[in-house]
Amino acid sequence: MKRKVDSLKLKTIDIGQKIQKLGNELALANLSEEKVRIVSELATIVSQDCGGVTFMSNHIHNEIGGAGLIKQTGAVLSLGVSKKYINENIIPYLTKEDLEKYYQIVLKTISILER
Repeated sequence: MKRKVDSLKLKTIDIGQKIQKLGNELALANLSEEKVRIVSELATIVSQDCGGVTFMSNHIHNEIGGAGLIKQTGAVLSLGVSKKYINENIIPYLTKEDLEKYYQIVLKTISILER
């Protein structure tokens, strides 16, 4: 899953600039209909777009991305990818044997924590 460094930071800046622009427009607005339009746009940004930038700190997003996957520990499988993509993005997989080993680790950890 490719990531772009500082993508959350850049999106936060973009939203902040939109809010700033609308705030400046509101400060100069005279007509009620102008004010309503501006406040409506602000409400949409705050209720929809801001959630996409406030859910995580920028430095954490750079490490685990929006999907919450630590680099090189997860994959998104897709049946519709090009040969180039397959060659660039080696996708690991989990065997039944691996899964059993992880299961045993979890069980052992639980027993240790219970003590």
